Amino acid sequence: MTPPSVGSGSDQVRPVSPRERSASSGPGPSALLGYSRVPRTQVLGAAPPPSAPTASTPVPQQKPKGRWFLGSLVLALVAYGVTQVWNVFWRYQAYGVVVGREVQVSPPWAGEIEAVHVREGEHVAQGALLFTLKNLDLQQERTRLIDELRIAQADLSAELARLQSEDSERDERAREAAAQYYAAWADLLEEEARLDVLQQRLERQMQLFRSEILSLDAIEQLREETGGQHDKVTQLRQAVEALRTRAAGFAGTDLDERLRPYALRIELLQADLERLGTRLAQGEVRAPVPGKVLRRDGFVGERASLDRVVVTLLEDGSEQVELYVSQEEAAGLAPGLELELEIAPHARPVRCRVEAIGTHFAQPPPGVGRFSIVGEQLLPVKLTPLADPERTLELRLGALAKLPRSPS
Repeated sequence: MTPPSVGSGSDQVRPVSPRERSASSGPGPSALLGYSRVPRTQVLGAAPPPSAPTASTPVPQQKPKGRWFLGSLVLALVAYGVTQVWNVFWRYQAYGVVVGREVQVSPPWAGEIEAVHVREGEHVAQGALLFTLKNLDLQQERTRLIDELRIAQADLSAELARLQSEDSERDERAREAAAQYYAAWADLLEEEARLDVLQQRLERQMQLFRSEILSLDAIEQLREETGGQHDKVTQLRQAVEALRTRAAGFAGTDLDERLRPYALRIELLQADLERLGTRLAQGEVRAPVPGKVLRRDGFVGERASLDRVVVTLLEDGSEQVELYVSQEEAAGLAPGLELELEIAPHARPVRCRVEAIGTHFAQPPPGVGRFSIVGEQLLPVKLTPLADPERTLELRLGALAKLPRSPS
C-alpha cells in the first residue's frame, strides 16, 4: 500500500505506471515526460493552499506586408481608373474611323469558277486578272454558231458556182442572140437598099409614063414589086427589134444582188459569234481599279451567280479618316488644315489634311459612339492622310483615329 502524500501548496507529483499511461484518454505533455498531475489530498486542519497567479496569453502581432500589398493594389486600381477617364474624356479632342472605297467584283454571268489568280492582302494593278469563269452553255452555243457559219459559207460557195455556170450558159446564148441580131440587121439594111432602088426606079418610070413612053402595065408591075419590097423591109425591122430585145435579155446579171441573202446570213452569224466571244472573254474577270485584295469569297469549282461577290478590292488612294466632332470643335476646322492623328498600328502620329466638313449631323459608328454621350449627334469631317516619304503609310479600314488635344 502506497503511503499518503502530504500536501504542500501545489499538486503532488508521482510516477505514472505504464498501465495508467495507456488507460489515460490521451497523451499529454506530462504523460510524454513520464509524469501525471493528480489532485492533491486535503489534510485535516490545514489552511487551503493559495491560488497560483494566472499568466496572460500574449496577442500575436500582425505583420505589415499585407497592408502594403492591399494599399498598393488599391492605388494601382485608382491610377488605372484615372488614366482611363483621362484618356476617354480629356486626352483626345475627337475620335474617328478609317474608311475607304471598297470595290466588289462580281461575275458578268453565272458560271463555275475555274481559277482564282489573287490572294488576300495582295496588291493588284488595274486590269490584272482576278479570277476566271467558264460556262458550258455559252461554250456550246459558240460551237453551234461556228457550225452554222461553216454551213452558210458552204451554201454561198455552192450558189456562187451555180450562178457562174448559169452566167456561162447565158453568155453563150447571149452571143448567139447577138449574132442572129446582127445578121438580121444586115439583111434589113440590104432589103432597105433594094427598096430605095425600086422606089427611085418607080419614080423615073412614072415620068416616062406621063410622057407616054411606057405603058400602064409596066408601071403597075413595078408598083407591086416596090410594095412587096416595102412589106419585106417592115417584117425585117420587126424581126431585128425582137432579136435586139432577146440579146439584151441575155446580158450578165449582178452576182452581188443574187448572193446578197447568203452574204447577209454569214454576216449575222459572224456578228453573233463575235458577241458571244466577247461574253466568253468577260469570263476572265479583271480588276477595274488598282488596289489591295481585302477578301476572296470564291474558290475553284464553286458556282458563282450574278449577285455573288467573289473578290473585294480596296481602291488605292481612297483611304480617308472620318472624324466626328461637335459643333463647337468644328468651328476651329477648315478645309486645307493639317492635323496629326493617332491611328493604330502606327506608333507615330499620321499627318492628315481636312478635305470637307459635313453639313448634316450624324450618329457616329459604334467604335466611335462609345466615347460620346448616348444618342449624341456629331458632325463628320473628311480627312485625307498625307504621304510620308520616310515610311510606308498603310491604313486599315475600321481603325480608330484619335485627335489629341495637344500636339504629341
